[in-house]
Amino acid sequence: MAFHVPFSQRPSGRRTASPVYIGFEPPRRQRPKFNWWGFNGLFLFFASLGFLSPIALLVSVIGLKRRPRKMAIAGTAFSLFGTALIAAGLISIVTQAQQLEHKKAMARHHRQIAGQVEQGHALLAFAADEFEDYRDENDGRLPSHQDGSALAIKNIDPWEQEVMYNLDADSATLRSAGPDREFFTADDLTYEIDGKTERQPLLPIVEDMEIE
Repeated sequence: MAFHVPFSQRPSGRRTASPVYIGFEPPRRQRPKFNWWGFNGLFLFFASLGFLSPIALLVSVIGLKRRPRKMAIAGTAFSLFGTALIAAGLISIVTQAQQLEHKKAMARHHRQIAGQVEQGHALLAFAADEFEDYRDENDGRLPSHQDGSALAIKNIDPWEQEVMYNLDADSATLRSAGPDREFFTADDLTYEIDGKTERQPLLPIVEDMEIE
């Protein structure tokens, strides 16, 4: 680039004078570029102790599109790690909350079943009064299977099932299907009523009868 130094400003001896530019401004030094997006992403991560990692990650990713990228790369790496930790923590919290809610729901269900079982026993005891009255009015004899079933099915248990009437040799049983709504399973509710039934033999059994 051409320039002219006046005689008055020419160096004397070993002294060096700066050149004087004529007709245009001297060239400016270009400042080194600074990536503010990368800096802000990295700063935001450390300033928030990682709690704002998702925001810092977004800022750092924008910074990757600008030069220099060193701070943006560092911010992206730290922010990814912090975001992964936050996501894992949130998943753990949600899972524990769901498990706690499931335990509460199961506890409510068990309390409901216990209440229904208590109501079922009370229902069978109430229904048995009618059969005991019948027995007392008929010399200790209980209703036949057909008549007893007609009386039993008028009673509906807490699970909306009809009560069953069964006869044994010397008693009758009122049966509720219980929570599973299936008869003759482990959770059935029963109430036994003593008395004579149609299943008893009409004639006494004579053992060792001698034939003449």
